[in-house]
Amino acid sequence: MQRLKLIPLAVLLWLMAVPAMAGDPERSEVVLFSQPYCPGCLAAKQFFAEQGVAYREFDISTSDAARDTFERLGGQGTPFLLINGRRVQGFSEPVVAPLLSEKP
Repeated sequence: MQRLKLIPLAVLLWLMAVPAMAGDPERSEVVLFSQPYCPGCLAAKQFFAEQGVAYREFDISTSDAARDTFERLGGQGTPFLLINGRRVQGFSEPVVAPLLSEKP
């Protein structure tokens, strides 16, 4: 049981390392917190695929650790993105595109 309590902490610590890695373009990270049947999540995934953007996805409906981390980071709904260490609530191409090319 103790191990299960450490999983959200481990995910949170990994996510906290994202801004530190973002300084190196080869290690920049995009993190997507999503849920099935989320139109904004589907739009974000399609946009990332079209642009060749690598990202990590965490489904908050199937993972308690992802849900806990999402809530701790202030997520209010999906999609919730971390782009080069910056939090973005929702998906809007005009908002996301510049963040992807921005140097942290």
